[in-house]
Amino acid sequence: MDQLKLYAYLYNEAFEKYPDELSIIDLNEKEYPIAFTPGDCEILATNAREVLLEINSLIENNDRKALANPDPSNCKRCLYRPTCEFYWNLPLSETDSIFRDIKGNLSTFRHFRNGNLNAVLIRDGKEFTISHLGSEYLPFLTDMVGKNIAFYNVKLGEIPERYQAIKTTKVYES
Repeated sequence: MDQLKLYAYLYNEAFEKYPDELSIIDLNEKEYPIAFTPGDCEILATNAREVLLEINSLIENNDRKALANPDPSNCKRCLYRPTCEFYWNLPLSETDSIFRDIKGNLSTFRHFRNGNLNAVLIRDGKEFTISHLGSEYLPFLTDMVGKNIAFYNVKLGEIPERYQAIKTTKVYES
């Protein structure tokens, strides 16, 4: 509803009059009227401008930490999390999803006869195993032993320190 009120404000900015009415029409063509006043719209626009000015000021001052709001609920669908230092500082257990991201130092990996690989990462003094990796990762893992890498979108196993690669798993040097 706030979004429509902001559209009404912008409409007023462009045409110097507010729309007569606001409504949402669903796919079944049922109409839901949205009550509004010009004052409502102006308050929302003022608040939006203040937020924009604050964000732009933080960007200009290179204050990324103030902009970051890492939280499992904020981060779980974020496409930038593989490169976000704030996200990686969250504790591993702070999510209710079985899909996780994990990074650490690749201590070793094992290549099985069926072509699959297991990788062992060390993070915060703990060992984490990522299994079910396809053989396409062999050249990458061979070059990464002793280096920091990140596995993005792995499935939590039955044991907390064990993860399984899935079709959408990606691996990055970190």
